[in-house]
Formats: sequence, structure tokens, C-alpha cells
Amino acid sequence: MPIDNPGSNIYYHIIRMLNNIGVPEIVIIGIVLVVLFGSKKVADVAGTLGKTTKELKKARTEYDKALTGTADDLLEIKTQDTNNSMKTKNKVEKKEVEEDV
Repeated sequence: MPIDNPGSNIYYHIIRMLNNIGVPEIVIIGIVLVVLFGSKKVADVAGTLGKTTKELKKARTEYDKALTGTADDLLEIKTQDTNNSMKTKNKVEKKEVEEDV
């Protein structure tokens, strides 16, 4: 949902603020975090964040594969049903032709 109306929507202001953050601001934030929490704690948090991101990507990939697999299975079932219907129809037609002869 695009946020076009600034009004009193807090999300509009947050997104607008985040769009204005550049490299110097990120470096300053990093330095402040290191000073406040220490380099070891910041490294641990960054590592945990990286692992979490990796797990989320893995879960999303598995979810997409499951959805694609389900769609493929349904298509295969429909194709099999169509083929079975065609075979049954051909058998009935063949039987009718033999009865006529």
C-alpha cells in the first residue's frame, strides 16, 4: 500500500526519514553503537542479524518451492484427469462403433 498522503500517518514520516539517511549518517550511528555497547556486543548482534536474515531467506525459498510444487501437482492431476476422460470417451465411442457394425 503506497503512502501518498503525509497527513498524520507516522509511517509516511518514518519512510521519508529513512530515505534521507546516507553513508555518513550510517557511519556515525555505527560509531555511537560501538561506543555505547562495545565492539564485541555489536559484532554479536550483527552476526545474529545476518543468521536471522539467512534463515528468513531459506524459509521463503522453501515456501515458494512448496507453492510451486502444489501448483505443479494440481496441473499434473488435471492433465491426468483430462487424459483419463479422453481415454474413456474414446473407449465409449469405439464400443458404439462396434455395436453399430
